[in-house]
Amino acid sequence: MPGKQPAIEKEQVNFMGEDEIETPADFVTLGMCIIDDIYHESPPKLLYSNVLGGAGIYAALGARIFRGTDDCKSVGVIIHEGCDFPVKAKAELESWQLSSIFVKTRQLTTRGKNVYSEGGVRDFEFLTPKVQVDHSMLSGHFLMSKTYHLICTPTRCMELVKGIMSRRRAFINEYSQMNFETFETPFFVWEPMEHCCRPNQLPSVLEAMDFVDVFSPNDRELSALFEEEDHGEGTIAQQDLQKYCRTLLAQGFGLKPSAVVVRMGEDGCFIASHTRNLALPAYHTPLKNVKQEDHASWKNKVADPTGGGNAFLGGYCIGLLMDEWHDLGTGLTPFEGAALLGSISSSFAIEQSGMPNLTHHEGKAELWNGERCLDRLDVMRKRVEQLDIPKVSGELFEKSSPWEVSKRPAPATTTSQRLVHRRNTVRDARMRIP
Repeated sequence: MPGKQPAIEKEQVNFMGEDEIETPADFVTLGMCIIDDIYHESPPKLLYSNVLGGAGIYAALGARIFRGTDDCKSVGVIIHEGCDFPVKAKAELESWQLSSIFVKTRQLTTRGKNVYSEGGVRDFEFLTPKVQVDHSMLSGHFLMSKTYHLICTPTRCMELVKGIMSRRRAFINEYSQMNFETFETPFFVWEPMEHCCRPNQLPSVLEAMDFVDVFSPNDRELSALFEEEDHGEGTIAQQDLQKYCRTLLAQGFGLKPSAVVVRMGEDGCFIASHTRNLALPAYHTPLKNVKQEDHASWKNKVADPTGGGNAFLGGYCIGLLMDEWHDLGTGLTPFEGAALLGSISSSFAIEQSGMPNLTHHEGKAELWNGERCLDRLDVMRKRVEQLDIPKVSGELFEKSSPWEVSKRPAPATTTSQRLVHRRNTVRDARMRIP
């Protein structure tokens, strides 16, 4: 299949440019744009073709949903535009008004084939050579982003973080007259590639976790990371979920606030941090969780799960920067509150094949599939309040300085105090990058 990288010719579109480098992006994804064909497995049938997709695009969508018209350019994405890139797909991307860099190539656009079984399990293959996004493509506005979404192998994860941090430091030195101190270390949220989630890859995964703030496999990937045998497609056992997360927290991340965020589809997500473990529901309630008397009125709003996990992480990254979770009054930590925004971003992504429809109410308020994202956040707030989640004290995550360990003493009733005994020679691997 793919040989050498295609020759590319860069064209910047909707890019803020050097005159606005003092305003760092809120979010940049290093995931790819892929044009998808979607098939049903049995009987074999092409359902949709030329669908805008790829982990990078869905992650950018998730972030964009919570960045309205005034802040839409704070979301950054890089798209390789092949000679056959669909006109309709480009128009849809441009309608979001992101900070976008289109990289033109004479080669074919990266395309993929998605085949779904009756159980909703996806099989994916590339139909054309893939062209990955690299840290060398970042400049100015993108290079000083507050959050980054990575989807890659452990080795590539470390290479990307090292490259970004090294270039950021050089950039800060070059523009020393500007105040970049607040964003010296960004959030890195890492989504592992499925084929790297195997027991023999665990040491590499743990090493890469030292360079990121959030590690987010889905439940099947988490199981595959620790188990040699595939035990089917059922939900991961709660005891295994907690055991695996404990191992990752104990041996990965180094000495910094961090979290394992396990994406579990219709079952929501599981957030494990040094503060506590917490399960949160998905926005769309599955039938199995609906009361018997409400079955008749229940409607399935999930049309296509493609990209739901990627969109979750885009929203999650924005959630790490936003204050909406402060208003929930439920005692959520930032690592947990960010997951509510992730769940809402995911909910819009899976209501159709392809991207949700963006419109404007009375010319101003943005509507995704006819609804405001903050209205859905209010629905989530009410659900979470019913969970009666206790507030935590002594948490290690300080919103004003997310990469620094809290100086407050941790009460003996929390797990926070254990952090000082963990790998205290590795405060943050990123600090060792020249």
